[in-house]
Amino acid sequence: MILRLTLPALLLESGLLWLLALRPLQDRAVSAIAILLGTSAVYLISAWLILKETQSTRRRAGWVLGWAILFRLTAWPLEPAFTDDVYRYRWESRLQEAGGNPYEAAPSDPGWARLRDVTYPRISGRDFRAVYGPLTEMVYHWTYRAIARFTEDPFRQCFWLKLPAAFL
Repeated sequence: MILRLTLPALLLESGLLWLLALRPLQDRAVSAIAILLGTSAVYLISAWLILKETQSTRRRAGWVLGWAILFRLTAWPLEPAFTDDVYRYRWESRLQEAGGNPYEAAPSDPGWARLRDVTYPRISGRDFRAVYGPLTEMVYHWTYRAIARFTEDPFRQCFWLKLPAAFL
């Protein structure tokens, strides 16, 4: 069982290390997507094999958790290359800090123009109000609040807004 878990995990870890070597991923999107497709296939097959087995569940869970932590640590330095969600999370969090409601205001609303900064062009759907659920809004708002105490750099703040997703 250990070998059947280790080999796919090493393949996944190799894929993540390869992505780190490709940075910035936006400049090598085709290669990055190919690596992600390959690692996803390995992940799906591995998950199926693990779920198919019925013995030593506790030991297997510990092994999987250990690898999951390693994968997250390896991928942590990667910028959010293929999503603009973190910019939206930050804008909505800043809106809440300023007393606004993300379900009532959109980034393009003139009344909230003072919240626009260098990250504004990266916000997708600027004419739309929040689409994330209240729990998501709350988690990202509190995460932003904590991050803003340590850095004023808007891009660093966006980078650290990946934190909640690392626990999912």
